[in-house]
Amino acid sequence: MPPRLYFDSHMHTPLCKHAYGEPEAYAKHGLEMGLKGIIVTCHSPMPRGFWPGVRMGMDEFDEYVKIVNRATDSFKGQLEVRLGM
Repeated sequence: MPPRLYFDSHMHTPLCKHAYGEPEAYAKHGLEMGLKGIIVTCHSPMPRGFWPGVRMGMDEFDEYVKIVNRATDSFKGQLEVRLGM
């Protein structure tokens, strides 16, 4: 089997308010598709509520890091799961 080279680098969590699915589900699918890894790229929180309907709130950032890290740990050694913005 050739080495896996590709990452999917555009996926969101429900914290972005316009997506559904958790990083573990994305990682499972990426593994099935033969990807090397995924990068979860939620829209970053912005001050003064800039575009609140499509991005996480300032108070949700720690939760975002936690749920991506959970997937990183769950798929360690199988698939790289990275945190992005």
